[in-house]
Amino acid sequence: MATHVAVPTLYGDLFILEADGDNPYGTGPALRFSTDFHPIGAPPVVYGDQGTGRIHVAVVTGGYADPTVASWSLLTETQYAVSIVGDPNVGNAPIDESGTTFGSDRAFVANLGTNRAFAQAVVSGNELFVVTDETDVNLSTYGTSGTSTGQLRRYSLTSGAQKGSTIVIAGGAASADVSTPGGVVHIGSPTTAQKINVETTGGGGAFESQGWTIEKNSDEATERLLWLSS
Repeated sequence: MATHVAVPTLYGDLFILEADGDNPYGTGPALRFSTDFHPIGAPPVVYGDQGTGRIHVAVVTGGYADPTVASWSLLTETQYAVSIVGDPNVGNAPIDESGTTFGSDRAFVANLGTNRAFAQAVVSGNELFVVTDETDVNLSTYGTSGTSTGQLRRYSLTSGAQKGSTIVIAGGAASADVSTPGGVVHIGSPTTAQKINVETTGGGGAFESQGWTIEKNSDEATERLLWLSS
């Protein structure tokens, strides 16, 4: 049963509401970026520590769907991937990307440079995979230049540190699909589908396939039905 709902905004807020709609942080968000132009246009990714059971919520910034252009996201603005716990202390809210007093309520902050994230980040094993693009995927000319404009980054969920170098991909409009335990990533773009073995590409080393879960309860239903006829 869901107990909380994570709601991002294009202003750069992340609200964490109780399932009945109540906001434990009054009228404010649990996370708010300290400056403008950090829209959260992709859904948050929710994952949990299998050891402690504590839930985390990670967001990526910079991109969003718009029929013309993502004007609330400057090409010169640094964008981020930020992970916070699902129930931060009321006294810490709103958490931001730059403060130093949030303790374990803010798991990590990753700098994405001026690249923008238009798609949801992906948690697989003990890693976070973030796809970004250096251009605006809303443009009618997107994907027609023949130039690779996307990036794939891997982050450790333990430390928040990037694993290896940024991997150039054809485009960054879509999320990655990560196969476990091998660490093979599939990514689609307007003209290309790519298959990348992250253990041999980017210098980040072995894929950490164990560590976190994105399903709070993973018990399978094992009931068997008996049908009787007369």
